[in-house]
Formats: sequence, structure tokens, C-alpha cells
Amino acid sequence: MRLYYLIGSLLLVAGCQDASNNKTNVDSTEKAEAIQETQPVNDTDDQYSADGLTRYENEQGAEEIETPQIPEEAPVRIDLQLNPAWAEYGLGMIDVQSTTDQVVIEKVILNRGQCSAIDNSIKMPVTLSFGHTYRGYINNCNLDKIIEIQINTNLGNWTFKR
Repeated sequence: MRLYYLIGSLLLVAGCQDASNNKTNVDSTEKAEAIQETQPVNDTDDQYSADGLTRYENEQGAEEIETPQIPEEAPVRIDLQLNPAWAEYGLGMIDVQSTTDQVVIEKVILNRGQCSAIDNSIKMPVTLSFGHTYRGYINNCNLDKIIEIQINTNLGNWTFKR
């Protein structure tokens, strides 16, 4: 792969040298005249320069720019249950299920960060489509001690209380 880049670079340099050799030499006075004839265009307005803005407008109108709408109800639902492998210790699992077409789970926080919530084998963020579920394992917090669950998503942060 590096060989292709090296060959391409050599061909580019060789082509540039050939192009510069084919140019007719311009007298230095002609260069100076050409530079003097070219005047910078002043396209700044006082209203634009005061704010540091340019004259160019965004081609998209404000109504065309898509921003995710925050739904009235949570885009996910949760379910807490005992982990059968660790039931005697009261450790559980949390299932986060999408109730919208697509949602990105960015973070799951239990008891305002007082419990380590999720098994680190699944990296956040996780994208879920409608009906799909993300399962996390609660590592060091007894299931009946969980009071509050916060789910941070691309559609807003949602807090569930028990």
C-alpha cells in the first residue's frame, strides 16, 4: 500500500516539473503589473464584521436542519430482574428496551452513580431499533436497594423511580 503512495507521489512530482518546464517565462515587470492590477475585493459589511460573520449564508434553511425531537414519553422501557446466577446475593440484571424506531443508549446510571450498573463487556453507546433490548448486569448493588435509574439517550435523559 505504501508503495502505491510512493509511486503516485513520484508521478505527481514529475508531472508538476514537466508542467513548470512547459510554461513560458513571464518577464518580472509583467508579474509586477499583474499583481498591481489585482485588487482585493472588500466584501465585508459593517454589520457582518462587527459580529465576525461572513456574507455567505447557510444553504439549508432553519426549517430544513433536522434536530432530534424529544418525545413526551421515554423512548425506552426498563425491566429489573434477579440474575439467576447470582440470585442468592441479590444481584440483578437491567433490560433496556427501545419503544421508538431508533434510540442510542449513551449511559445507564443507577442510584445517581452509587451503584456500578453495567457489565463492561458491552461498550456504550448502544444503538437499539424498535423492540430490541440491551441487557446489563448489576455488579455490586443489591437489586432491592435500587431506587433510581437514569438512562441517557440521544433523545434526552430519562429517570425512572421505583
